[in-house]
Amino acid sequence: MYAEKLAVIFPGIGYTHDKPLLYYAKEMAREHGYKVIEITYKLPYKSHEVKGKEEVMHSVFEIALKQTIDQLKDVEFDKYEEVLFIGKSIGTTLAGYYAWKNEINAIHIVLTPVAETFKFLEGVKAIVFHGTADAWCDTELARKQCNELNLPLHEFQGANHSLETKETIKDIKNLKVIFKQIEVFLF
Repeated sequence: MYAEKLAVIFPGIGYTHDKPLLYYAKEMAREHGYKVIEITYKLPYKSHEVKGKEEVMHSVFEIALKQTIDQLKDVEFDKYEEVLFIGKSIGTTLAGYYAWKNEINAIHIVLTPVAETFKFLEGVKAIVFHGTADAWCDTELARKQCNELNLPLHEFQGANHSLETKETIKDIKNLKVIFKQIEVFLF
């Protein structure tokens, strides 16, 4: 028996399912009746070993993609009324590519995209969250791409690639804003 709705969580290299953005996204999806699948990767690199190294980034993407394909091989996406892909960092690119390659009409929650993510978001229903101090994706690029693709972009001043500012109370308030925006967008 299939649930009517499916959410697939695509984490980042070092940003796992138990970290705030993905944990609360997963819980919110469950609250709204989604069956949840959490993708995991076993990667030979840490995030600091990948940043700024295009060849290594491509290798990590290929390894994570192979693992994603293996974990989703038995999922019959067409059996679901609604499919939601929740991605963080490289997971946003994997989610976009996977949906594009497999012709899955998924809704995307894009938490801190990397530059390559936008290649796979044309014609997709998506909401994008970006920190202006994100070293993995230039703010001007995020603005330009979201404008061209007609995607809502929610920026957080001074926030890094984890959408954190090093001010705990501000970060908690930002989490509330993020999840309120997701709730309005989806539900």
